[in-house]
Amino acid sequence: MKSLIAVLCLLSSSIALAQEPELTLGGPVTLERIPERMLRGPDLSSHSALIAAQNAAGDLTLDGATFTLSKPGEGARPVLLVVRKLELKNSTLITNGNHLVIYAHEIVGNNASRITAFDESATTAMDRPSGAAGAAAGKVDLFLTGRVAGPLFVDLSGQDGQHGVDGRPGAAGAKGPRGRNAKARWGLCRSGQGRGGNGENGGAGGRGGDAGAGGNGGLLTVTFYNTPVEVAELRYTLDGGDAGTPGKGGVGGPGGRGGPPGKNTSPCKQLDALFGLPPGHGSNGQSGANGENGKSAAAGSKGQFTASRVELPK
Repeated sequence: MKSLIAVLCLLSSSIALAQEPELTLGGPVTLERIPERMLRGPDLSSHSALIAAQNAAGDLTLDGATFTLSKPGEGARPVLLVVRKLELKNSTLITNGNHLVIYAHEIVGNNASRITAFDESATTAMDRPSGAAGAAAGKVDLFLTGRVAGPLFVDLSGQDGQHGVDGRPGAAGAKGPRGRNAKARWGLCRSGQGRGGNGENGGAGGRGGDAGAGGNGGLLTVTFYNTPVEVAELRYTLDGGDAGTPGKGGVGGPGGRGGPPGKNTSPCKQLDALFGLPPGHGSNGQSGANGENGKSAAAGSKGQFTASRVELPK
């Protein structure tokens, strides 16, 4: 009897070691909150070895969580996640273009959850300057020994390019100078008033900023180990990002107004009236040329999806 009890105790201990308890995370989640056992590469020498690795890692449930693999702009890197079951409950897993690799027996989603490349609502104009190209969505590899239950939504759309900034308006031309004043001496007109100087031409408008190209859609692969390919519950979007709009060229600056004639004196006024020679204002300057529009950019290319079955040794 004692031997039987010892065997049962040993068996229960082995089962406990083989199956880790479920881990549930909510709120903001980063890789630092994921236990090391879920970040180790699995043994792919056989199907049973892979199952054992998944069982040893245990279940991960994201409940009302936002799991961000890295901050935007930190650079793409591969991220490995090994679990028995990954369940998304009203949660979002954001890759930010990183290469995400998941080994799981089962992945469960719902209508309020998704795996997505980018969270555009969290991106500010400061993070992405005018005319910046959209980032590519990266790659997600799902390796399953069981099934996808769901629905499971995966959005690997490329990031949209930023719009180009409009060119600055041209500077206004300077006003023309006043003409020379009339001069008289001993009641005689020595020189009549001068015509006003011409206004300067307005400055050219600035060139519009180029549009940013759209980022490429991502690559989604699903591999089923020793089990039929079944992707009916998988919903995915792999569109390329839209290109930004090029900036418009700035409007040319207005020409300066012609300067007024110089001041007149009495004897000179009489001569002007006699000969009909009022000098008048200078000519207005011409408006500056409008700036060139920025260059257009291309939209990102559509991503690819593949699903396949692989047989591992038992």
